[in-house]
Amino acid sequence: VMELAQYFAKNTPDHSMVFMAFSGEEMGLLGSAHWVQNPTVPLDRITAMFNFDMIGRLPDSTRKLNIQGTGTSPLWETALDELGSTHTFDISRIKDGRGASDQSSFYTKDIPVLFFFTGLHSDYHRPSDDFETLNVEGQKEVLDFAAKMVKRVDEQNEKLAFTKVKGDDARQMRAFNIYVGTIPDYGASDVNGYKLSGTSPGGPADEAGMQAGDIIVKFGDTEVQNIYDYMNALSFYKPGDAIPVVVKRGGEEISVTVHVTKK
Repeated sequence: VMELAQYFAKNTPDHSMVFMAFSGEEMGLLGSAHWVQNPTVPLDRITAMFNFDMIGRLPDSTRKLNIQGTGTSPLWETALDELGSTHTFDISRIKDGRGASDQSSFYTKDIPVLFFFTGLHSDYHRPSDDFETLNVEGQKEVLDFAAKMVKRVDEQNEKLAFTKVKGDDARQMRAFNIYVGTIPDYGASDVNGYKLSGTSPGGPADEAGMQAGDIIVKFGDTEVQNIYDYMNALSFYKPGDAIPVVVKRGGEEISVTVHVTKK
């Protein structure tokens, strides 16, 4: 956010820009939710919100960049088609505007959003997630690309059209207090199930033998077709439970037992 603020301070845009850092995101989007309820700029003046949450681990091997919210305005797909060719990212487009990050607060106010994210990793929420693990050059590339997208919005003479993504209203996730240690593959939006990009070392999923590429299709008694089904399934269990889980690995279904711990 600071780098983009510095860039646009030197390359003056045609429209005003507000740069914000929100607190309380992991406690329920508290900071961004408070701001949209008590905005310092009238919400009807905001044409788009760009969110950057965990963009420091661009994988050199796959160069996968997840961009969520691509269905929230007609401009996004066109701009990504045109500007995506200027970089060598493998862009995974996710239409949903909702999600577990601060863009969701703005989406609920009918504001187009884009959320840039380079994926979860095995150091997530662990002391090992330190500065030396950052892909600094990759982060710069993500910001260079994001700046082009921001400029594309700045070039528009009219406020961006907002599109509500079909099916979002039904995706309300229940609270849960168990820890499984799965790392989702957010780029796998066309998979029937909940696909993993890995597991946290030593966590319940790792101990049960789950691995990167596995697709959870059943968690306990719940049939899992997407991440929302999986998150809701977690709410039915408590720490210490032994939960039967079915995963697809290749063309085979494998049953494992996960001993979940406290979140």
